Amino acid sequence: DCQSILGIAREVAAILGKSPWNTPLTLFTAKKQENPTPASSPWMKAGHMYEDALLHRAAEHFGMTDLVHGRILEDGWKLASLDGDAILNGERVIVEAKTTTNPSHWFDGAGKEIVPDYYRLQVQYQMLVSGVGTTIFTVGNLDGKTFGDYGEWFSRIVHADLELQAYI
Repeated sequence: DCQSILGIAREVAAILGKSPWNTPLTLFTAKKQENPTPASSPWMKAGHMYEDALLHRAAEHFGMTDLVHGRILEDGWKLASLDGDAILNGERVIVEAKTTTNPSHWFDGAGKEIVPDYYRLQVQYQMLVSGVGTTIFTVGNLDGKTFGDYGEWFSRIVHADLELQAYI
């Protein structure tokens, strides 16, 4: 059960105090429970429902092949649960499916495309564990409106940052 194990990629932001959903203390408290249960909300459930469609949308858009869903990778005590991974231009890439009701979180104050810190930390950890050098985010916009040129779907590409990975 991943919930009781330390070292899961999605928890890195909480451990480093960058998560909007958890603090280091709430994460520690959850891990100390006898039978920890994963956090869930209607938005998280919606995200899981859209995951398959988002992964396939990204594979089609970028021309990826050999898409594999839900791979769990281990490196010693480190654990990474990938939404998907695929081959792009002969290289393996991680594909992370996210949903948002607030696309502005994916832009800085000047309108430049970004990846929120909490997701950037997650995928840097996943790339560290897996040895993969690139992650493609496929993001479903659930706010019911189009967002500039981005409409209902947009993507972000993140490359391995060895300095940040060493910090993590």
